[in-house]
Amino acid sequence: METAKERKNVKFGIILSYVNLAVSIIGSFFISNRVLFLIGDHNYGLFSFVNSITVWLTVISAALNSSFVRFSTIDAKEKEGDSSRINTIYFKLFAILGLAVLVLGLSTIAALYFTNTNFGKYDAEESKFIYILFALSIVNISLTIPSTLFNLFVLYKQRFIFDKLLTILLSVANFTGHILIAYFTRNVIYIAAYTIFITIVTFLFNFVYARKRIGMKFAKASLKENKLLLRQIVIFSGILVFNAIVDQINANVDKTLLGFFSIPEDVTIYQFGQQFNVYLVSMSIAVSSVFTPRIHDLIANDKQDEVNKLYLKVSKAQTIVMCLITFGFAACGYDFITIWIGASRINVYYVGLILMAIDICPLTLNSSIEIQRAKNKHLFRAIAYFAVAVGNIGLSILFLHLFPDDMKVFACLLGSVIARICSHWIAINLYNKKVIGLPVGRYMINLAIYFISSAIISGGILLLRFYVLSPVVSSSAILFIITGFIFVVLYGVFALILDRKFILQFIKRRRAHESE
Repeated sequence: METAKERKNVKFGIILSYVNLAVSIIGSFFISNRVLFLIGDHNYGLFSFVNSITVWLTVISAALNSSFVRFSTIDAKEKEGDSSRINTIYFKLFAILGLAVLVLGLSTIAALYFTNTNFGKYDAEESKFIYILFALSIVNISLTIPSTLFNLFVLYKQRFIFDKLLTILLSVANFTGHILIAYFTRNVIYIAAYTIFITIVTFLFNFVYARKRIGMKFAKASLKENKLLLRQIVIFSGILVFNAIVDQINANVDKTLLGFFSIPEDVTIYQFGQQFNVYLVSMSIAVSSVFTPRIHDLIANDKQDEVNKLYLKVSKAQTIVMCLITFGFAACGYDFITIWIGASRINVYYVGLILMAIDICPLTLNSSIEIQRAKNKHLFRAIAYFAVAVGNIGLSILFLHLFPDDMKVFACLLGSVIARICSHWIAINLYNKKVIGLPVGRYMINLAIYFISSAIISGGILLLRFYVLSPVVSSSAILFIITGFIFVVLYGVFALILDRKFILQFIKRRRAHESE
């Protein structure tokens, strides 16, 4: 049974998660734009492009991360709380993987660098610059992979307060370092090197805390002597690797293709637009994550009716939040982007809005994805997303060749929109209805009501902004405040009239879940 100390860790961990989210958002808004101005669109785009490629090196590591808690729990149960064998096996796996990334990655980059091989369409000077960024990113990833184990152990022991406080402090240090380095050097290479420093500091804190504070132990356990366990880990992680690959394709394919087929400035535009979608994802997870244990408990006890009710409640709550943020951005985001990074980068507004709007459906389906996992029927999602992701790559490349140079960003976006409608909006909802048995019809009605109503409200405000307010108000800051305030008021009134009882009950229920 959960102790009072564990409940305290969970409760404050949740609170600190929101604090960390706020720090990340505020830091990104106030720091990323300054870094952009200091190092320029070109260098910022190259930095984002390199990261969009090297992130693929973390796919297997991410899958092992997801399986660590499962196998630690099983092993500890069999060995009366001792998970030292799993710690050793996973450390060896992470160390081997990290070393492989370091050796293969650096040897490849060195061969290309010293043979003066140009990278894609970039000239010799730009190519060498990119290779240096690649090398630093590879070093960072190779250090991150084995050090992740100690953070996983901290989370496994539910020491959420330490983990979240450390994350907040390092986020502040990261943002501060980036702005100082950009100000004094104007060189993105130093920013990449500073990221390695932050990784080392993170490792040291987690290592000392895991080993000295909560007694992380290692046992003598060779991989050869534990072939059966290793086989189970590989099989279980295999599906997770598949999911991780699909997620990375969907998250980074557009930036990667733009880096190859367009100019770095377009990568910068896409990166900043996508940033708003990242915040939307965080908000969605914040709503649904506390219900995960409840979902698994209901599935285990074969209570499908209660599962359906919970699915509708969580998805409606997410719909209300997602539409508020997305169409609030539609109403006042134009002026916000102008203030934030300048009118010359206004395409960031359109990129962000399109990505947020098309992701409202998948981000209100988090609870259904967890239901699929609880029923061990989540392989279809990976297969469907992978098939559509491959189609996304093909469509995006086609559109990149068909669209003019000044529309390359939107060429990639069109491919993503078509892919996400086929997978997230159609395939997953059909699967949820036919196989999982969820009330998808009622979910779609709720989504349609809020989506259409919010679009109408924001559309009316945009007409007011451009044809009534703009001729008499020249300040973007004032226009941002007025349009944002009007949308929040109108949307709030609409939501309360439609679902006042539901909203109040959901907030009360969610607080009860957080305190349990």
